[in-house]
Amino acid sequence: MRGELDDALARMERREALQRRRAEEAAAARAGSPVDEVIEAVQRVVAEHRALAVTMWVADGPNISAMHVAWMDGTVTVRPAAEPALPTAGQPPHSWPMSVKTVPSWAAPEDPPAPDAAARLADLIRRDPSLLGPDDHQP
Repeated sequence: MRGELDDALARMERREALQRRRAEEAAAARAGSPVDEVIEAVQRVVAEHRALAVTMWVADGPNISAMHVAWMDGTVTVRPAAEPALPTAGQPPHSWPMSVKTVPSWAAPEDPPAPDAAARLADLIRRDPSLLGPDDHQP
């Protein structure tokens, strides 16, 4: 069992080293870009707040970088972030900028919601606990 734990820890260490190497390569490719300036500014803020971690998309023209800035092993690190639903380059997210005259996109339901099924089941069991007993209809 100890060997499995050691193997898992070794895999995690290799994965983190690979992520750090990818982040360093990405940083070298962007050297001197506005993206670096944004990342450095975020790093300074994260360095002042140990509980803070930031995942962000930074767009520089058609190039979009997804980065994660957080404390790791006592230092602030930058690594590539997972890119779920990456926005299209050059286009703001659909919710930005918001209009000054915003209205909710949903309306309150006209009818009250139906009673919760779990609450109904709990009430039935309270009234007749034998419902939880063995099933005599099974062969």
